[in-house]
Amino acid sequence: MLNPPPDLVDEMLAYYIDWRRDAAAVWDAYMAWGHAPDCEKPSRFSAYTAALEQEESAATNYAVVVENVRRAARF
Repeated sequence: MLNPPPDLVDEMLAYYIDWRRDAAAVWDAYMAWGHAPDCEKPSRFSAYTAALEQEESAATNYAVVVENVRRAARF
């Protein structure tokens, strides 16, 4: 097993932080939608689905860089 380049590990950690931040934003948007008055529910639902899409994108980016780290470390 080799050590992956430090800059690749730093990149992985940055993507992890982005993903976790976006996952927290999904929860916040979900709660806002769930507690919104009826007149605001459609717009809050739109914000929730946008947050879900952002979190999915962040998760995908993180998965790609994790795979790069795995290959670099030859796990």
